Amino acid sequence: MKKTLRALARRRSTAHGLDAVAPTHHANPTTCAAGAPTVGRALAAAAIGTALSIGLAAPAAAAVTGPNLAVNGDAEAALGGEWVNATGALARAQHGVGGYPGSSIIGGGSFDGGTYLFYGGSTATMETVQTIQLTGADLTDVAAGGVHSSLSAFIGGYAGQGDHLGLEATWKDALGSDLLTQVLDPVTNVERRNRSGFLPREDIQTIPAGATQVAVKLTGTRTSGTANDGYIDNISLRLIRGNPPQLSKAFGPTSTAPGVPSRLTLTIANPDPEAATGWTFTDDLAVGLAIASPANATTTCPNAVVEAPDGGETIGVTGDVDASSSCTVSVDVVGDAKGTYANGADNISAIGLLRPAEDAKLVIEDPAAPTARIADPGVSGPIGQGATVPVDFGCDGGIAPVRCEGTVTLPDGTVVPIADGGPLPTGQPGTHTITVTATDARGMVTKTTRTYVVAAPAPAPRSEDDVLLECGRIPVTLIDVTRGSRSRRGGWSRTTIVGVADRRFAGQPVAIRYQATNRVVARPTVGADGRFRAQVADPDPRNRADAEKRRYRAEIGGERSLALKLTRRFTTTSVTPKGARWVVRATATRPLVKGRATVEVRIKNSCDGSGWKTIGSGRLAASGRVVKQIPAPRPGSFQVVRLVTTVDGVNGRKAGRTYTVPRGLR
Repeated sequence: MKKTLRALARRRSTAHGLDAVAPTHHANPTTCAAGAPTVGRALAAAAIGTALSIGLAAPAAAAVTGPNLAVNGDAEAALGGEWVNATGALARAQHGVGGYPGSSIIGGGSFDGGTYLFYGGSTATMETVQTIQLTGADLTDVAAGGVHSSLSAFIGGYAGQGDHLGLEATWKDALGSDLLTQVLDPVTNVERRNRSGFLPREDIQTIPAGATQVAVKLTGTRTSGTANDGYIDNISLRLIRGNPPQLSKAFGPTSTAPGVPSRLTLTIANPDPEAATGWTFTDDLAVGLAIASPANATTTCPNAVVEAPDGGETIGVTGDVDASSSCTVSVDVVGDAKGTYANGADNISAIGLLRPAEDAKLVIEDPAAPTARIADPGVSGPIGQGATVPVDFGCDGGIAPVRCEGTVTLPDGTVVPIADGGPLPTGQPGTHTITVTATDARGMVTKTTRTYVVAAPAPAPRSEDDVLLECGRIPVTLIDVTRGSRSRRGGWSRTTIVGVADRRFAGQPVAIRYQATNRVVARPTVGADGRFRAQVADPDPRNRADAEKRRYRAEIGGERSLALKLTRRFTTTSVTPKGARWVVRATATRPLVKGRATVEVRIKNSCDGSGWKTIGSGRLAASGRVVKQIPAPRPGSFQVVRLVTTVDGVNGRKAGRTYTVPRGLR
């Protein structure tokens, strides 16, 4: 089965604008004549160059390259029967004589072209063929499969003329059926920039296992003048045993906007266990693409030389690649017009490399603006203060690279950066605003926002002690003073004093002072809950001191409580919940004021300085006891309750009001 794989040189639609060399007379042509074959010199290792500003030796590929099978491919021998003319006649001339070019490479550098070159003779068309039979080890190895054919030459022309030569190698089986055709297309005057000179061409393909012979055909066409000024030199057909390095290419990103660079990365992969050295290639960019300014050219290839001039259209590279390894060459390219641009094998002139098997494509368009997204934090309701909640955000679309930045504006106005997947700031209670900004390579900006609320932790339930401290607005207070029972000797047993202090005083001693003597009678320690308790001996067992001075006071940290009487006339004995109400029990000591044994129930619902509110009243029993029910505080709120009544004065004092110690309800 015939398989044709063409090595097409990409043609530009416009010239490079360079001055053409003036035509000169052609002298001393030598044409092909019949006769016995004459073997010309083999293509020297230094015969392959590049379109760089330096001359290069032929590549020492990791795969083993055999000798040149083409006879007199370098025109150094007089033409004999090795080339059989079908139309016209192949001719040869000396480099640099009579207007023929020297061994110069368009774009700079030179190759070892020896003394002579081939040109297309004087006829309008020319075709000549050299048939080569495989023998010995070559035939055996090709039959086993996996052998590659390297067809190469330096092809050129004269100034701005369109005269040209092309080269083909058709592999055939023993019956003469075509199996594979390798083609090196002519070099156009546009590719030569309207200058006289040469460009290197090579095509490497796998030879079908059934091939036994190859026909190397040289064709030419004259478009002007009297001679076909298409030139060719150093025609080479070599067998490669092993795997030559493979060239591939890719754009990243594959889509961009006009004037926005994309990175063209060319990869040289060497599957062989030996290093491949001295390979070279040029990549002639598709029409409409150019090397960016700056090109930002980089390479990881050993001993590589990369030529990628800012604003240019051709990338030239030579270098090495290590055994069983790969390396890359990367250059920024741009396009000004919208469209799809392909860069593949047709854009490549390579020596010592397999050209890309697939095209790399770059789409230039005006894409939509980039987008920014913020995922729901996944927390229902407010986020607890101090909680760890990851944020999920990102940016899409636009022209790569897209910069994606996230920030959070805190309730106090501070703006802090955040990272995708990192924690949201939750230290401040209040509303927070997440902002994600997407900025693409064009500078186009898109923002999106999302808010979340951080809630301060619910306050710990307040105890009755907390309520008393809050409403008393004093960080220490006495809750109760309980006098013991009388002893047989007429005195009293020890007195119990209970109080509460702000929790910041926990672990510190509190002084209990008896007002009648102004002496500290106890120093209990404040507990973790703020409570303290002391038992003291009765300082006045005979009640000799003034009743108004028989009081205790607590002192700590420069703070002191209100004084609490040793003997009180009206005492709250219990406060207990009962459904939606609280039951308050109290006892008043005699003598009661006759006809005035009325009890008022007073409460406070806040500690903002407002006064007591009377919510009910009743009468004391003959025993001095009273029981009252009051509404329970609303959930989360509190009440302070106390009772008030009138008692007779003692020791000659007038009757007066007496109160129970306030009790906190929650």
